Amino acid sequence: MKLMVLLCDRAWNVVRVLRDDFATGLAAGASLADVVLPDEARELRAAQNLESGQPLVCPLTLPGQASAMPAFAVSFHEHFLVIASHLDEPGDLSTLAHQVREWLAWAEDNLPLPYQDGYYRIQRMNNRLLNAERALVKKSSQLERMLEEVRKANNVVALLERDRLTGLYSSAGFMNHARIATQALPGDRYDVMVFAIVGLRQVRELFGNHTADDVVRAVALFAGELPSAQRVMLARIDSEVFYALAPSDLQFSQTLQQRLNAYLSDYPLPATLHAVVGVCAGNAKESPVEEACNRARMAFDQACASKTDIAFYDQALLRATLREHRIIDAVPQALAQGQFRMYLQSKVDMRTGEVVGAEALVRWVHPKFGLISPADFVPLLEKHDRIWDVDRFIWEQACKMQQQRRCRGLRTLPISVNVARGDFYKPQLCDELCGLRDGYGLEKGDVRLEVIERAYARDSEALSKTLSRLRDAGFILEMDDFGTGESTLAMLSDMPIDVLKLDRSFVARGLEDRRRRVVVANIVRMANELGMTVIAEGVETPEQERYLLELGCTYAQGFLYAKPQPADYFLELE
Repeated sequence: MKLMVLLCDRAWNVVRVLRDDFATGLAAGASLADVVLPDEARELRAAQNLESGQPLVCPLTLPGQASAMPAFAVSFHEHFLVIASHLDEPGDLSTLAHQVREWLAWAEDNLPLPYQDGYYRIQRMNNRLLNAERALVKKSSQLERMLEEVRKANNVVALLERDRLTGLYSSAGFMNHARIATQALPGDRYDVMVFAIVGLRQVRELFGNHTADDVVRAVALFAGELPSAQRVMLARIDSEVFYALAPSDLQFSQTLQQRLNAYLSDYPLPATLHAVVGVCAGNAKESPVEEACNRARMAFDQACASKTDIAFYDQALLRATLREHRIIDAVPQALAQGQFRMYLQSKVDMRTGEVVGAEALVRWVHPKFGLISPADFVPLLEKHDRIWDVDRFIWEQACKMQQQRRCRGLRTLPISVNVARGDFYKPQLCDELCGLRDGYGLEKGDVRLEVIERAYARDSEALSKTLSRLRDAGFILEMDDFGTGESTLAMLSDMPIDVLKLDRSFVARGLEDRRRRVVVANIVRMANELGMTVIAEGVETPEQERYLLELGCTYAQGFLYAKPQPADYFLELE
């Protein structure tokens, strides 16, 4: 691949040759308007087009070259950036795209901007908004026709079959018409797609329902104008989720995912929007379309969980889904038969080695499969909102343990129990925890509550009132996994937190690194100034312990001191 990159002024005079793989001999002062640009690019309207924010694309004949090559120019305040290329093989296309991004980034960083960078970026955003509005105006006639059909529906059934915001089918209308459509398809084979606009909820919160509805309408129109879309049945299921039914031969899912994400990435809003698609191939003779829709939804959930843009329903996904449901369905019986056990891992004062508390952990001892790791079942129970019964079991086991220690005259060692994110949406949470603690005759500090950082970060406003109520009831609150990437300093100042548990990744990555030590030292100092205690998780070596003590952290938890042990071991600990 060869590349030519030129910086020109507004009159198309070369200001600087940034790259010349063609050895053309062009130098500063040369005029592209008189030498190499085609006639249609010489006119003033070329510059006017560039002012609108749209790059000028044209053939460019360089000195010494027999034929033209594709080139485009991008407008900046006082300059044009001109990029021409010759591709030797198809694989060069991705390299060219990378080079273009780098040169555009260089230009934005180095070229003078009017009234500072912020003004220029605002102007570019305004241009994008104006272009988007013009595009929507052009498409509005189509939308009006669709909505007019809804308004003219001659009966209630027909009215309910349409989504009033987009004019697409509603869920009921889609199912009714999809059953008929699949029977008439050649070969009986079709694809069902479930796709959603990720980020739309944030748009609704930040910019209001009107702006979010504009996004939904724009996506509906865009999807309806994709290639071969006239053979595709589209529906809007809820605020951000759509269905699509297409003949398998169209291979519509890839087109939908790629083009819709390209469209959303350039949508004129200061928000990150992208589409996630789940796909299931169906056969009208073998299974009803409702089943294909359910499986497409499973593929969609899998795409969301794995943070990919598209996922396909297949046998592997079926096996994983069946396994999930076997685990979930087995939980009630496992609780009744005592298969769940409480394990405890000690927390220590690193200065003295003294045990100062413990964290309660759940283990599943299955009569057939043996010890099942929490990583294999806890996320599934949280995902399907079935974690409450298991959490409550551990809460009660911790209270029983503390009661037994008191009866034996042993010193109080606080036990921290985990409270899952979904538990906070249970209205009975506070009463349940207070009832267990008071029912076993415990002091207020005997049981502490751990909440993972993600719960704070994602639902801080919703959790704040519940956490404050729990703290007022005497519970000490611990933030688990602190520093995993979703925390904010504002959250620490606003939430009623007593203890920060430093995520094990800080220790595992090596505290010998100076930058990481600075981060940990500042977290410890900040926590102390806010009246919080810091506990480091995952300490496994004396060197890690030494570094943490030097950084001001005095409490830790990890295999260096104790692995998770059955509850009976802790009962004997003095």
